[in-house]
Amino acid sequence: MELPIARFFATSFLAEEPISLRLGLLSNQATENVESFMNKIALKQTRLLAEREIHALQLAKLKQLLCWATFVPYWQVHLQRINFTSFSSLQQISKLPITTRRDLTLIPLEKRSNMAKAKKSKAVIGTTSGSTGHPLQFYRSKISKIRTKGIYQLIMEQAACMGGLTWENSRAFNLGIQRQQTLYPWNGFLWGTKLEETRENRTEFYKILRSRRIQILYTNASYLKRLYYWMDKDGEFFQFRCIVYIAQQLNKRERSELEKFFKCPTLSVYGAQECSVIGIECSGEQGVFHTVPELGYLEITDYGKRNLPPGKIGEVTYTYFENEISPFIRYQVGDRGKIEQRKQCACGGSSEVLFFEGKTAEIVDLPDGSGIIVKAISIAIDEALAGRIYQFQLIQEDHKTLRIKIVPKDNFSDEVGNALVAKVTAMLHYSMNVVVEKVKVIPSEISEKTPLFIKFA
Repeated sequence: MELPIARFFATSFLAEEPISLRLGLLSNQATENVESFMNKIALKQTRLLAEREIHALQLAKLKQLLCWATFVPYWQVHLQRINFTSFSSLQQISKLPITTRRDLTLIPLEKRSNMAKAKKSKAVIGTTSGSTGHPLQFYRSKISKIRTKGIYQLIMEQAACMGGLTWENSRAFNLGIQRQQTLYPWNGFLWGTKLEETRENRTEFYKILRSRRIQILYTNASYLKRLYYWMDKDGEFFQFRCIVYIAQQLNKRERSELEKFFKCPTLSVYGAQECSVIGIECSGEQGVFHTVPELGYLEITDYGKRNLPPGKIGEVTYTYFENEISPFIRYQVGDRGKIEQRKQCACGGSSEVLFFEGKTAEIVDLPDGSGIIVKAISIAIDEALAGRIYQFQLIQEDHKTLRIKIVPKDNFSDEVGNALVAKVTAMLHYSMNVVVEKVKVIPSEISEKTPLFIKFA
């Protein structure tokens, strides 16, 4: 099949509902696997499209999404005011309002969902991670599941390539990501909390890794740091070929230390429970994420909910094309970042890339009403404690106390802790008490994430 023809079929395939759903075929594991494989092939073809062709595909998918949204009470009101079928560019989506988790939690689920579609498809209710402090319910879509499974095949293929493996033969283990057990044929799953319970649990886990000759580890940043901690304490080591992690970003110091310990590359994937995969890290440059334009449309907006040009830092705002039941349109996911257009990337590709600047509103509030960004404090802690701790967490208990929880290594000393207290106290203009607390574990939340910063004030 000639490439232009292959690309035509790929874009047609991705622009419409999955074949099994359109034909009303019985949805089961077999049909899902076939659809997911076809999605993977289609997604590989679209990587060869020109920028104008990608925009045309996105525009077609946007119109389809807005057509679905006309059956959703919340969006009906807004869509009645515009003629979205005449949209000639993606930028015209700015005629619709921006939404946040906080906004949507105030609207009943049935008002922001197509209830007839939910009942007909027997859709399951999902929940966001709550990382913004506003956990939100939504209906999961079968379309989304099929598309996401296709993307995960591409992610694991990239991880295999980074580890020098043949993708078809790579063996991957899922550590702790329960909600994604069905997205890929894992060679095993273990609850991340099992690492903390007994030495016997960990010994059995180490045996499984060796007996199944696991090559790729799939987990989140929190569990990865705990696995490092326990392997180091238990005197164990296992040679992965690549580690794929989700949910949170690791800073340069943490990542370098983990790669040095496990002796393999790491690959980060950015997404959200409600919006699937938004970005996949470049294999040639850490911290740079290639967007997935086939699944959604990415914008960067300011606090006034206005669009920002490339290179400007603002709120990551996403329109997800693949949920026909509970649409997420111009949705601020709670992260800050910037978009850049690259004609030639380090990995050899050319596409829109995303850089992150951290979570929205991560500020330590000072008694006088001013604030210090958490990122500045975390950088200071990294510089002071590099090589001396496994993990840390900041907790603002009130306007007078900032607690720094650390999981120390053997070479951590009270002198180092006192020096850190002095440094951070100065950064806070001597207006708060800074307390360093040594702990054995910093637990993750139900969402499987361990927040860097918690504010009780």
